[in-house]
Amino acid sequence: MSMLAADDLVMMRADQAQSLWDTCRVLAYTPGTTDEYGMPEPASYVRGDAISCGLDMTGRRMQSEGMGSTQVSLADAVLRLALDTTLDNRDRIEITDRFGEALGTPLVYEVVGEPERGPSGLVVLLKLATDGQGAA
Repeated sequence: MSMLAADDLVMMRADQAQSLWDTCRVLAYTPGTTDEYGMPEPASYVRGDAISCGLDMTGRRMQSEGMGSTQVSLADAVLRLALDTTLDNRDRIEITDRFGEALGTPLVYEVVGEPERGPSGLVVLLKLATDGQGAA
C-alpha cells in the first residue's frame, strides 16, 4: 500500500519542478585511457545539456568521526534534480546559474555517493571539486 496517492505525487513533482531555480550541467565521467607508451591518461568529463536544479549550499551534512568529538564534512552542498536525470556517482556537476543569474565562474562539484531518490526528485550530495578538472 502506497503512503502517497498518485495525485499527491503528481502535485509534489510539479512543486519540485517549479522550485528548481538554478541551472547546472552534468559533467559525465569518461574513464582515462593509456597513451602510445602505455602510460595512463586521466579521466575526462563531457559537458551535458543545461538542466534545472536546486542548489542548497547551506545544507551541509556532517558525520561524527571516532569517539564523536570530531565532525567531518560529508558534503559541501545538496542538489535537487528531476527524477529523470541520469547521473553516475563519478560524474561532476557544473552550476552555471544561481536564481536565474549567470555565474561569472561556474562552480564545479563532485558527486558524493549515490543519488537518493525521493518522491518528487533526486537528492545529490556534493563536494566542491578542487583539482581543477571540469569539462573538456
